[in-house]
Amino acid sequence: MKISTKEMKKTNILAPFQIQIDFAAVEPLGTTWNHSRLPGIHWRLYHNDAPGAFLIYPDGRRIELLPDALYLLLPNNRLSSENTGPAKQLFLHFSIHGCFENPEESLSVIPLNRNLRMQVGRLRKRLEQENASPLTQLHALQLVLQLLIALHERLHLEPIDSRISRVCEAMKNDPARNWSNADGAEMCGLAVNAFIRKFRMETGMPPYRYLTCLRYSIAANLLESSSMGLKEICGKIGIKDPFHFSREFKRIYERPPSVHRKRRYIQTTDLRQTPEEESGNPPTPR
Repeated sequence: MKISTKEMKKTNILAPFQIQIDFAAVEPLGTTWNHSRLPGIHWRLYHNDAPGAFLIYPDGRRIELLPDALYLLLPNNRLSSENTGPAKQLFLHFSIHGCFENPEESLSVIPLNRNLRMQVGRLRKRLEQENASPLTQLHALQLVLQLLIALHERLHLEPIDSRISRVCEAMKNDPARNWSNADGAEMCGLAVNAFIRKFRMETGMPPYRYLTCLRYSIAANLLESSSMGLKEICGKIGIKDPFHFSREFKRIYERPPSVHRKRRYIQTTDLRQTPEEESGNPPTPR
């Protein structure tokens, strides 16, 4: 049966589903990984080259991040982290738009087979030696896609309700707006309480918390890709107090904004040097 171009556009199943690599790096953990919470709307993929780092459940259970496995941490989790060893961590932060995650699944542990070990080793080498080139980003995306395909039944990835998706997209396009639950309810054609329940069911969190996480995700991208100051970034995302922004950013991204910008700049540019590189001094670690 021949399918016309017009029909193909109407049935493009890939359009609402997007995966974005937000951050990728290889860094020593040190004491900076001792946090009370690992929040956010992005997914986190970890591989440590040595033992000694732990993810901790609210009930006290501890999962050690060992070199023979990958650890996929879902958004909206309640886990905290602690490091007591010399591990150097490969970590990917990525976002998925167009589907929602089962909030009951906080962590997936994926043993390294031969193929995954080779992919992880290749990605580590590229991040450490060749910066975040387009090819490096493709390697990161390849690893993420392979894991999501292997785990899709366990993770219960499903299409998000189109009404909620529209609200999420509107928030993303205008994060500085003073969004209210009434605004979202009007966009969805729902009563306010029904909208809040539906939003939480689809995204795993209430609208305001989702908006807050989204704002900091956008801020992280602006720090990485622009020369905007904190005041200007805060204005872009609708946060009035730069000091509050800095505290929250460090809580979410495990580093202050200045360090996040410095590390990302080093990784994404091949043509220019930072002052540390020009002087021969190593960059500030995470």
